Amino acid sequence: MSRFGSRKKYGPIGLDIIDDSIKMLQLGYQQGQLSVTMAKRVSLSTEEDEPQRRQSVVAAIHGILDEGGFRGKQVVTCLPNDAWKVTSVRMDPADSTKTGAELNKEAAYRFGLDPEVDSIRYLPAGQIQHGDQVKQEMILFGAEDERIRRHIALLEESRLVPVGIDPLPCALFRGYARQMRRQGDREQAVMYVHVGSRDSTVVFGIQGEICFIKQIPIGAVHVDREIADKLNVSMEEAQRMRLSLQHSAGDGHTLKGPDASGQPQVRQTQEPESEETMAARLDQSTRQVLLDPMNSVAEQLIHEISLCLRYYTVTFRGHRVGSALVSGGGADTPLLMDTFRRHLPLDVDVVKSFRGLKSLGRLSKERPTEWAIAIGLALKGIEAARPQGEEKPKTNQLISVG
Repeated sequence: MSRFGSRKKYGPIGLDIIDDSIKMLQLGYQQGQLSVTMAKRVSLSTEEDEPQRRQSVVAAIHGILDEGGFRGKQVVTCLPNDAWKVTSVRMDPADSTKTGAELNKEAAYRFGLDPEVDSIRYLPAGQIQHGDQVKQEMILFGAEDERIRRHIALLEESRLVPVGIDPLPCALFRGYARQMRRQGDREQAVMYVHVGSRDSTVVFGIQGEICFIKQIPIGAVHVDREIADKLNVSMEEAQRMRLSLQHSAGDGHTLKGPDASGQPQVRQTQEPESEETMAARLDQSTRQVLLDPMNSVAEQLIHEISLCLRYYTVTFRGHRVGSALVSGGGADTPLLMDTFRRHLPLDVDVVKSFRGLKSLGRLSKERPTEWAIAIGLALKGIEAARPQGEEKPKTNQLISVG
C-alpha cells in the first residue's frame, strides 16, 4: 500500500450499489494515517422496475456529488454477485506455464463465456492434497462483457470516472484482511460471511490470501418477501419491520454498538420512519409472524455455510478455521447472528468495518456492518492510485481480481 507522508492524498471513491441503498466512501492519508474523509448512504426503493431503478441510481449519485465533500470523480466499484460466475478448479502444478490458456478454456466450458470477449480472471488458492497427488487449487471468475459495459455506462452517466471494477468477494476480503495484522490472526484461517440483500458471500482466507469463495443465493430480501406475503405489506415496509426487531422490547437481544474508535461521519439523506418507532408499533403476534420466516431463512443459510466449512476443512487440511466474521445487513439481525453462534463450531462476531481507520467528525452507529464492501473498494483505490498524467486504462483493464 502506498504511503504519502504528511501530505493529504485521496484515493478514488468506493461505490457499493445494492438493492436498497447506495454507499459511497472515500479514504485518504492524512499525516501518514489512513482516514475516512467522506462517507454517505442513500436509500433506494426496492419496488422499481429496471429503467426506473437506473434513473434512481443516477439521480442519487448526482445528488451526492452535488452536495460536495468527495474529492474527484474517480470510482472503484463492483458488479453484483449475479454478474460474476465463480468456481474452483484444480490443476497440475507442473502446468503452471499453461495456466492462462487452460483456465480460459475451462471458463469457456463451465460458464459459457467467450474468452476472446468476456472477462476471465483467476486467483491461486494454494496447493492441496488430492488423493495421492498434489494439485494447485484455483478460483476462476468470469463475467460477460455486455454486463460490464452496461455497468460502466451507468457510472459514466452518473458523472463518475471508473478506474477499477472488482468482484464483490475480493472487495470484501480486502476490507477484512486489513485488520488481520496480529501474528495469531494470520496463522489461522478466517471465514468471512457477508449477508447481502439478494445473496450471501462466503470467503475463506489465511495469511492474507483468499483460498475459497462461495456465493449463496439467500439474503435478507428472502425474509422480506415472506413477511410481505404473510402481512400483505410492501417489501419496503417488510424490511423496516424486520430491522425493527433488533430494537423491539422483550426479544432479549440487542446488538452492541461498535467501538468508539473508527466510525466515520455518515450522513443519511433519505429518512424513513425510524426503527424505534416501528418497534413500538409491533405487537407480540406480529413479532412472531416476523420471527417465523427469519428462522426459516436463517436455517437454510446456515446449512449452506456449514457445507462451505466442511469443504474447506476437507480440502485445506492443516489450516484450522479460527473464527467467523459477519457483515452486511444480516449482521444487524440478532436472530441470524444467534443462529450462526449456535450452529457454527467457531467464534462468531460482527465485523467492525471501520476498525483501524481514523475518522472525521461525529462518529455514527448507522448500520456500520453494511460498509465492508465500500471500504474494500476504497482500499483498492488507494493501492491503485495512478500518478497524474498516466494514460487512462482501457475497458478490459478495469477488471481486476485480488
